[in-house]
Amino acid sequence: MYRAALIGCGRIGAEFDEDPKRTEVATHAKAWALVDGAQFVAAADPDAEKRDKVAAAYGVPVYEDPATMLAEVRPDIVSIATPPHTHLAMVRDAVEAGAKAVWCEKPITADIAEAREMVRVCDEAGVVLLIDHQRRFEPKHRAAREFVAGGGLGEIQQATFTYGAGIANTGTHALDLMRAFLGDAEWVEAYESPNTSGKADDPNIDATIRFASGVFGRLLAVDVDRWAAFELDLMGTAGRLVIRKYGFAFDYYEVRDSDLYSGYSELYPAEMPFELPERESPMLAGAAHIVACLDGAEQALSTGVDGLAALELIDALLASAAADGERVTLIG
Repeated sequence: MYRAALIGCGRIGAEFDEDPKRTEVATHAKAWALVDGAQFVAAADPDAEKRDKVAAAYGVPVYEDPATMLAEVRPDIVSIATPPHTHLAMVRDAVEAGAKAVWCEKPITADIAEAREMVRVCDEAGVVLLIDHQRRFEPKHRAAREFVAGGGLGEIQQATFTYGAGIANTGTHALDLMRAFLGDAEWVEAYESPNTSGKADDPNIDATIRFASGVFGRLLAVDVDRWAAFELDLMGTAGRLVIRKYGFAFDYYEVRDSDLYSGYSELYPAEMPFELPERESPMLAGAAHIVACLDGAEQALSTGVDGLAALELIDALLASAAADGERVTLIG
């Protein structure tokens, strides 16, 4: 039984489960409390009210200082749900305390050099580092990636991702999911979106992204003050897959002869051509995946290297937008 501790008892750390509309496990705390193969043993947060709520809800000891918790508890697994600029220091402390795995919130850090150092520290210590781009863990998304990777849509012709709430906040999930389906990005051309993110320090970015595979992707933002969206639309030579409603809904379209024009083919709604598993809470799936990684049963699905690549994309998009759409190259 692995022993898991939490640093950061705020929103994704422990508070999202208080939302009555969230019907599945939504936090690190609850995931570690429920997952098979691990035990939630401690939490830390400088905010007394936040940590006391965790103590009351889960019956675990809580600490004001994360370093003290790590030194006393010596957990096998550490979840880090603190602001990005704190991640490197927290990871170093976790590794020094003997952690076998670190599950760190996205984005990986606020700085590329720090992200590279974070990856290096964990690699040298043999620590499993996972970044919480959580759709990589969820069973439906895993099945969809296998379907696309196996040629189920034929050759991908284009991809469009619609998002909101900031390029670093929600955009990092969008960029990571595009990479999961399409591979590494080659270059970007970007502009600050006129559609607000609701965050002064984290703008929405609209962009064209060329992937090394030759596929062009579009990243398009909506005004989150009006309504929110999180949708990926993949169009291939043999069909179309749409992942919408934040990953709760999947739609498939097959190629058929047009019922309007002779000599043309069109896309029509159809049954899913692969087995789509039942949805599982991405947080609970993530916790189970970490246990499986430590057991040697699975390879990490959302690594520090993946988190670094997403951050490099964010930096490239912001640099291009600051230069009024000038192309920024990531590969080559």
